[in-house]
Amino acid sequence: MTNDYLEVLNTQKIEEVTKAFQQTNASKLKVALIDDDEMCLRVAKHKLDTLYKNVLEITSYKTYDEFEKSAENADVVVLDYMYDQQLTQTNGLSLLVKTKMMKPSPVVYMLTGHRHMHIAVQAMKSGASDFIVKGEGCYDRLAENVYQLLKKKSTAQRRESLLSLFSKRMGF
Repeated sequence: MTNDYLEVLNTQKIEEVTKAFQQTNASKLKVALIDDDEMCLRVAKHKLDTLYKNVLEITSYKTYDEFEKSAENADVVVLDYMYDQQLTQTNGLSLLVKTKMMKPSPVVYMLTGHRHMHIAVQAMKSGASDFIVKGEGCYDRLAENVYQLLKKKSTAQRRESLLSLFSKRMGF
């Protein structure tokens, strides 16, 4: 198989899932990108916007404080581990725990340059849905995670809709 074939196949998968998600009449998924690296924010936003422009509402934040002050509920949070550690004396793991305590709790992906296994393990134990190391292919992996989330949410919403319809028709 050539890369062109795989690219077409992936594009078709994404179109199917985004169409299914739109048909559920759900509001757009709110994605918060939090990273002090402006380039990482731009690349992640561009990648996700390009693939999922009709189903995602993406907001970038250079600091976690900006994210908190926005008072926006996010469905997905992409968080950097190193997050301004020198200025705030904190790291992405403590912010991950803080984020997972929000109501409703968002899906959190850690996107970081750290390759230490113990940090990845701690992030996953603390509630991260994935630990993505920055580098070649990292934004594709992030896009694949979003794809899987959209697929899961659209399936769950269609199931809920069908159960509701069934309940009404059966008089439950």
